Amino acid sequence: IVIGTPDRPPRSLSGGAGDPCHLEVVGTACLTGAGDTEMSLRAIWEGKGCRGMVPDKVLARGLSPQTVRRLKRLPRLVLALSAAAQANLHPPQGLSAVFFGTGWGALSETSDFLTGLFESEERFPSPIDFVGSVHNGPAGQAAIHLHATGPNITTTGGDTSFEQALMLAGLLAKDLDGPFLVIGSDEWHQTLTPLLDGSARNDAGPSDGGAALCLARLGSGPGPKTGVLFYEAAAHNASVMTSLMDRLSHGKSVQERYVAVFAGIPAACRERGREQLAAFLSMSGFEGPVIDYRKVTGEFASVSAVASVLAVGCLERGELPGSLWRGVSVPLNEKGILLLGLGDRVSAVEVIH
Repeated sequence: IVIGTPDRPPRSLSGGAGDPCHLEVVGTACLTGAGDTEMSLRAIWEGKGCRGMVPDKVLARGLSPQTVRRLKRLPRLVLALSAAAQANLHPPQGLSAVFFGTGWGALSETSDFLTGLFESEERFPSPIDFVGSVHNGPAGQAAIHLHATGPNITTTGGDTSFEQALMLAGLLAKDLDGPFLVIGSDEWHQTLTPLLDGSARNDAGPSDGGAALCLARLGSGPGPKTGVLFYEAAAHNASVMTSLMDRLSHGKSVQERYVAVFAGIPAACRERGREQLAAFLSMSGFEGPVIDYRKVTGEFASVSAVASVLAVGCLERGELPGSLWRGVSVPLNEKGILLLGLGDRVSAVEVIH
């Protein structure tokens, strides 16, 4: 139940840099088919891409056997991301809250629970698999591991699950003490993924993984800043790209603010996504690099989390690698990167200095 004050317009869910929806990036981590954060970014910079499933040996790194003994693929992914992101915090410190976005949740536990349920004629379903199958199970495991006693929120909105988690983190940041974690992750399951995720079903091969951002309220720190500028279901607004441009039209132009656009176009709605991207480029006049990042990262619901870590890496290095754009490195010159989510839902996330 959502309750509001009568006759009062709803509060905007987005705003310009400097409002509570913008957050400072104080640590990052990602896991892809290429491996951990360093391996993934190196593979992208070398033009190899990072498609594929996260190697099992990378999942086990840094976690004790006791910690992961009963955990299957997705909670292991989330725990590994959480531990790696926290390890990148400077200075080292605890995390206050966990925000987790996942398109499909723990598919291994779901499949195993349903298999046991039907094979035993409903007599001996696994309680462990049942508990593990709920979407917020991995976030709970991460909070226990990190001793994060603040809000623990899971969002599941298909290909924009990570954006939903980031948006909620921005809305609640003013009430949090210390840094907090925003994660996006999904696993590949050979039976359920093709049934549920049309984009993964249409891809050249299985991919999974995710990324985590350690974030804090805006301060005087030197880290990049990020925030959700726009989020809307295309089905609810026939002029959704016009609405997006209205949101982006305040202050500097798109060309002035961003050196590149990372376009997330899910394979299942590629035609619609390409039309939306063409409309965006026409209305904005943007002439810089446009990166169709799912061709590099593979198809899974929360892959935009990986794209956000890639954008942070570009800002920290001061350039867009030539491997992503015509073989020529592009200096950022203090500009940011705009991440567009296209298709059934349209979103805009910026990563700026």
